[in-house]
Amino acid sequence: MVLRSSNSPLTSEFDALIQQQMDKWKVPGLSMAVVHGSSTWSKAYGFAQFPDRKMTTDSLFSTCSTTKAFTAAAMSLAIDDSMNTESPLRWNTPMASILGDDFVLGKDYNTMHATVEDTLSHRSGLSTHDACVSLAHPQRSLREAVRNLRHRPIAYAPRATFSYNNNM
Repeated sequence: MVLRSSNSPLTSEFDALIQQQMDKWKVPGLSMAVVHGSSTWSKAYGFAQFPDRKMTTDSLFSTCSTTKAFTAAAMSLAIDDSMNTESPLRWNTPMASILGDDFVLGKDYNTMHATVEDTLSHRSGLSTHDACVSLAHPQRSLREAVRNLRHRPIAYAPRATFSYNNNM
């Protein structure tokens, strides 16, 4: 939804600033939105693909590892929202208690003790196996990707060390 009003933050001065920064940093295209209360303004700049496909506000981007930050932020909100509930979600909540039988790691100890915080901070014990879970098998469902974690080697006990991975 694109709303325009006389108080839109997307002014010609703002457009000039965006274009200046795109030129400076050699950004071929971007799409952005400003959300304030119930008002939303969005605009696209540049190209989605050279030489002839212009960027639109509906253009899709590969977000890669930025989803880890989104997931952590969403989990933070969920934890905060559940503080006064009967079954509060906490940073130290075991992942197995959330995902049930679908969450099985290569060692029982890791399965039972890997927490929300461990998985979000790359301390679950899984070693790096980039693209093994979902990227190599895009036809798999999210559930299948989670269930496939049981076949990944465990390198450490939970919280023993940081080991970046794209599985969690």
